[in-house]
Amino acid sequence: MREKLPKIEIEFLPDNISSQVLPGKLLSSIIEKLNIDLLFPCGGNGSCGKCVVQFEQNPPPPPTYAEELFFTPDEIKNGYRLACQCTVNISSRIRIPDETRYGKMVLLKEGKVRIEKINPLIEIHHLNITAPTLTNLKSDERLLEEALYKKVKIKWRIPAHMLRLLPTILRQSRFHIDVVTGDHEVLDIVRADKKTCLFGVALDLGTTTLVVSIHDLQTGKTIGVEAALNPNIKYGEDLISRITYITDDRMRLRNLQRMLIRQINRMLANICRKHKISRRHIYIITAAGNAVMNHLFLGINPKTIALAPYTPVFNDVKREKNRSLNLFAHPEGLLCVLPNLGGFVGGDVVADMLVAGFGVNNKKTRLLIDIGTNCEVVLERAGKCFAASSPAGPALEGASITYGMRAESGAIYDVQLNHSNMQILTIDNRPASGICGSGLFHLVETLVQVGIIAGDGKISAMENINDKTINDIFAHRIKTVNGIKAILLVDTARGAKRDIFLTQTDIRHFQLAKAAIVSAWNILCKEMHCNPREIDEVYIAGAFGNYIRPDTASRLGLVPNIGLNKIHFIGNAALEGARMILLNKKNLKIVKQLLYETKFIELAGREDFQEAYITNLSL
Repeated sequence: MREKLPKIEIEFLPDNISSQVLPGKLLSSIIEKLNIDLLFPCGGNGSCGKCVVQFEQNPPPPPTYAEELFFTPDEIKNGYRLACQCTVNISSRIRIPDETRYGKMVLLKEGKVRIEKINPLIEIHHLNITAPTLTNLKSDERLLEEALYKKVKIKWRIPAHMLRLLPTILRQSRFHIDVVTGDHEVLDIVRADKKTCLFGVALDLGTTTLVVSIHDLQTGKTIGVEAALNPNIKYGEDLISRITYITDDRMRLRNLQRMLIRQINRMLANICRKHKISRRHIYIITAAGNAVMNHLFLGINPKTIALAPYTPVFNDVKREKNRSLNLFAHPEGLLCVLPNLGGFVGGDVVADMLVAGFGVNNKKTRLLIDIGTNCEVVLERAGKCFAASSPAGPALEGASITYGMRAESGAIYDVQLNHSNMQILTIDNRPASGICGSGLFHLVETLVQVGIIAGDGKISAMENINDKTINDIFAHRIKTVNGIKAILLVDTARGAKRDIFLTQTDIRHFQLAKAAIVSAWNILCKEMHCNPREIDEVYIAGAFGNYIRPDTASRLGLVPNIGLNKIHFIGNAALEGARMILLNKKNLKIVKQLLYETKFIELAGREDFQEAYITNLSL
């Protein structure tokens, strides 16, 4: 009989959480089981160097090859390790630094909803039904069918479980009832003397952020909005990392879905509690997510999206009952998940298109760029749309940037050069702790303008800078960090939480991301025989597009050079598009039309894309 190994004790600071585990356990699995706040941006593959922990007691485990790449010898000596790389064999005390944690999330600005009138998918009908008599021997079902048809001239399907309620409710209410309908079906039957409210939920299934908003379907009024980090982020900030985490493991897929739904339900419950709303009055949820998130939300393995020929499992609008996912809403209410156009282009982009007016006015040529963890591009011309996706995410989300982070409190989001000084701007004006996506854009563009970064992306030698003011600002900032040339942005002496650099490698990652975005819309212009200067309007949506200055986007060549007045930032258009469908069913018809009119273009493997990619690397 095998002898059981004695357990060891692992203590986590500053959480003051302890656990006894068997020796040889991977530290990330212990942290995951204890539900401790820690990020694994690359999904635990050891490729991002972000899941930093520090061993404070007893010798830390020997460093792995990945840890030796990311940490200096002094940091290795001081106990710094990556949680996804090290196994623990002795009792240890481990500190999790602030920069490794989720941090405070910044909610995207909301765009403007274009609702012409309230005409929701869910309706309530007040019925006075004539009771059956010995001379009128119609069944309760037939009486309800006839009363509904007389009022709205539509034949509604009445499920068996509704018939179980019908006789009691009819007679208790003396045949005065309220009937809630949607999608050609009776969803609920209640007594007319009980106040029946109609609420609907718009849901943005973001890769990084989840947002829900509850609306009164009879007035269109927004009742409340709640946002939270997508809990799936623990298994990768980018979508490929999450797909890799799942592979063919059904339990891991189920785990991601369960985490997602638990967080959504928590958000819905919070709003309902604040505004004294019953979950049974939430009759519809419209969800807009990228293709991978749509799959995960419905419990469908998205691996086919990551494998050639990169196709999703489903395209069309998916209608389910709320009970099928145990959502915090009326169990018989509707869940409407917006469609996937192809590849990584999902329902969030369809919602973006709706907000931008695609499919409504065919006289204009429009370009939509959704800049997020993944970048999606759509070009509309003469009533036809071409769509493509491009892998720009890791750099813009911060996962592949040395001091990168999400748009949280303390993140550098902009830079200003004033006289002989460089001023770093941070979210909430907090001490700088890293660089977020918009900060990366503004830093690179500013440094290119003053010549510190050359057109090919290389950090310039100071002897080549003739401007004395620029020389004075940057002469002491050009450093070498771990053998890589870098620019010191801010240090602890200036109030930062740590010395923060923009490295040559970071600039290269930015070039790759920018080239991917620009090359995508270049290919779509080629496919539609459209000169970029012929584009009438450019719409920028998504996490980074919400904060990038138009002049920066234009000077970097991120968008066609058509004039700043033609560049429109539409904020969190995924949420707005979901709201538009929620409040007016006509918009669902437009979505179906867009699905029919849009052709998805797969860029992987195209020689012209590779050529455009190389051309657009320049800054």
